Amino acid sequence: MIEELFCREGWLTDRMAEASTPDLLERVACEWFDLIGLTITCDCHIAPLPSIIAALRNVSRNPRLCVMVGGRIFSEDPALAVRLGANGTAPDAKVAVKVAAELVDALMIEAAD
Repeated sequence: MIEELFCREGWLTDRMAEASTPDLLERVACEWFDLIGLTITCDCHIAPLPSIIAALRNVSRNPRLCVMVGGRIFSEDPALAVRLGANGTAPDAKVAVKVAAELVDALMIEAAD
């Protein structure tokens, strides 16, 4: 559903369902991404998230990579996203498209300054 909404808004998407961390890092190192969206389906996946986000930024071809996270735990505590190292989160797919555009635009403006 979320991928479809992003596509409708003109985003080029690349969905990697249930990708391992090494696979994800390899993909991010090989291609340019403005935004990475990670969905956390279980609280047990929270602990490694800060190191995964840091690793994504370290290998990214884009020095201003934007990372968004989603899932039930972030709906309950949106501030957790930033505490874990992400740029943001959104309560649902429609809002996620808007937030993603705002975050990427802000990073582009920052780069131009």
